[in-house]
Amino acid sequence: GASVKIAGVAMDENAVANYYSNIDSSPFFDEPKLTNLARSKGDTFSVGLDCVVINRPPEIVAASNTQPAGQ
Repeated sequence: GASVKIAGVAMDENAVANYYSNIDSSPFFDEPKLTNLARSKGDTFSVGLDCVVINRPPEIVAASNTQPAGQ
């Protein structure tokens, strides 16, 4: 898959952890790596994340190959 760099701003560390966890558990992303987490101005954090996009995850391919009952 293609490498993707994600940059953004989060309100706190828990938001970053939740976002990372969601990407890590998604069948569409692989190898997430947190590359930056730094306090910005105010009470926000700048965030950097690298990951690989999977175009056709095995779970989705398998589901698309099944046919409804009666067909």
